[in-house]
Amino acid sequence: GEASAFLAHQARTPLASLSLSARTAREALSGDATAAAGAVDAASAALAREAAARIEADATRLSTLFSRVRSLSGFKDPEPEELDPAAVLSEAVATAGARDPRVTAAAVTVSREGGPATARLDRAYLREAFVNLLSNSAEACARCASPFSASLAMRFKPGRLELDYSDAVSGLPPGEASRVGRPRYTTKPDGTGLGVWLVGRIAALHGGSLSVSDTPAGGLRFLMTFPRDGGS
Repeated sequence: GEASAFLAHQARTPLASLSLSARTAREALSGDATAAAGAVDAASAALAREAAARIEADATRLSTLFSRVRSLSGFKDPEPEELDPAAVLSEAVATAGARDPRVTAAAVTVSREGGPATARLDRAYLREAFVNLLSNSAEACARCASPFSASLAMRFKPGRLELDYSDAVSGLPPGEASRVGRPRYTTKPDGTGLGVWLVGRIAALHGGSLSVSDTPAGGLRFLMTFPRDGGS
């Protein structure tokens, strides 16, 4: 049941993006100006290329998604590798940005405190967690008509790694932050409440945890804590 709900939730956004991007490309290539001139003008061609890039990014994400949950029997065990969480965040920004132009590298800041530059985590899982957080943040900013911005503070501490993600605006009623991440809790008319739940599940699969709280600036803070082998 969890795997089926996860699949439905995760597939909804890229499928909608695929449809919109395909329609945008088709209209750019078959507009009145194109028909009259007998060729694609530069602006239409650029628009079509951008739409094609979004289609490619979402198709790749869907392929990976269905591969991971094809058995609908639960989540696979993490396959940790030595990686830089900031680099994985950059990959997630590119994925989320292909669907929502508000999400850009310039709008996301990263800081690092202590320890080495890398940690052993599952790249695909961590990227999926970041994509969910970035997408939720962008949607909240759109609902509140606020500019998108987010930050990630990485803290390498004895025995644990903290990935502290926060955004600019929550879009939630006061006091609702503690409910974020519970299955089926959502403030969106068409939401499933599984996005942040998935982030918590990913942390748990690594033996870690997720906590959600308000920020003083009115956004949301998602603190992912992961254990580190040997307490190094």
